[in-house]
Amino acid sequence: MIRTCIDYERYGHILAMLPMYDETGEYVWTIYDDRASVREAVTMHTALERVARAFGYDLPRMRALARQVFGRSRQELPLAFAPYFILVPFRFRAPRVKGDATLAYFNFPHIADVAPMQPLTGPQDGAEEGGSTMAVCLDNGQQFPVRNNFTSARN
Repeated sequence: MIRTCIDYERYGHILAMLPMYDETGEYVWTIYDDRASVREAVTMHTALERVARAFGYDLPRMRALARQVFGRSRQELPLAFAPYFILVPFRFRAPRVKGDATLAYFNFPHIADVAPMQPLTGPQDGAEEGGSTMAVCLDNGQQFPVRNNFTSARN
């Protein structure tokens, strides 16, 4: 499949896709580097399925291939749609119910660093008691706290 400039304009400028909650329910907050961010009232799974369809991929098959390449069986595997659009997952929020999708996806070419943040006080702040949290630092200077430990975040 040949990629076009339209694909790059649509997906190459995505910095992050973050799962969020508000009073109306769950939504995905998509952050761009060249325009205003967008809120879609869909689940993260639906947003990823739409992206996969746009690139002509099958999301379950992509994940199965990523498991073979990385030798891990977890869902926290990168999804490489194009050289300019590689989604790297991080634990972003505390799950509200069992089976809740808590992964945020950051576009790998836009990640500048993954660094530890200040120690946190408890689970309500995003980490276990006495733990610390990591932050994904993007190339435009934005930082987003993630719930991964240091080793998994850096990997």
